[in-house]
Amino acid sequence: MRTNLPAAFPAAMPQGTVLAADDGRLTLAIDSACAHCGHGKACGIGKLAAGRRTHIDIAHIDAASIDAASIAHLRHFRAGDRVCLAAPENAIAAPLLGYILPALAMLAGAGIGQSLGGDLPAVFGAGAGFVAALCLTRFCARHMPTLSRIKLTPTFLYTRSITMSVETAETTDPILGTDFIKEMVRQMRALDTYGEYSGWPPEKILEPFVLTKEKKAEIPLISDPDETVVARVKCLYNAISVLIEKECKLMAVPLVHLTHEGFGRALVTVGKLVVIDKTLRDVHRFGFPSLSKMKDEADKLLAIALERIGSYPEVAGL
Repeated sequence: MRTNLPAAFPAAMPQGTVLAADDGRLTLAIDSACAHCGHGKACGIGKLAAGRRTHIDIAHIDAASIDAASIAHLRHFRAGDRVCLAAPENAIAAPLLGYILPALAMLAGAGIGQSLGGDLPAVFGAGAGFVAALCLTRFCARHMPTLSRIKLTPTFLYTRSITMSVETAETTDPILGTDFIKEMVRQMRALDTYGEYSGWPPEKILEPFVLTKEKKAEIPLISDPDETVVARVKCLYNAISVLIEKECKLMAVPLVHLTHEGFGRALVTVGKLVVIDKTLRDVHRFGFPSLSKMKDEADKLLAIALERIGSYPEVAGL
């Protein structure tokens, strides 16, 4: 994975994905701001904006706005790179002319009309102020383009590629290429309703599952288990259930029951057969020393489940 400059994107700055890079011309798909809002599913505008992106062609980059290292990096863009954009300094002029100026003009016209003779003059004054603001905006658009238009040649702050082949991942850490880890990543992405994990590598998505002894000791046991921790427990047994189904071609149903004290059981059934029965304790501190240890634990449970299915195929087939 290629990284240039800072590793994280500020949420307030627009982000996009490079669709094509050809001889200095970049075609970007700018992410909709609705994707970062927690109320997008309940908002009418958010539903209309879902799945829509704005394509921008950038023919040249302002060399004075970025350093030499970044300029050299820009020449090596490829499709799939994530970019964060910064608007130019005159970007505030367009909103001022398009929104704030007409509103102020309407208020001023209404105020003058109200002082001259009541409500009717106020209405005419507001309309006159609005028309005057539109005329002024059009004048600025024709004769002062640097103030009224935002050039779509923004400063590239930094880039991060989200395209990484499976071969690269396996070279970095062979365990990331195993079926169990891939399924764990799928289960975690299924919980990501707002796209927070978009572009994250597998090791970062599964990072919450790795807890050292020191980190576990810092987690208190006096309160109810956090919902995100409970969700991670369910992810583990969901992933194991999927692997059971792949091996025996029978439906595996996971069930995790926990008390408010962090104790409980995890069951996986195939047909009428209980293939996994695991007692859970101190779920507040659920985690493993490493991804390798988590995979080893999952392999043990998977082996037990497949052995029981082989011993009682009739019950598993019910």
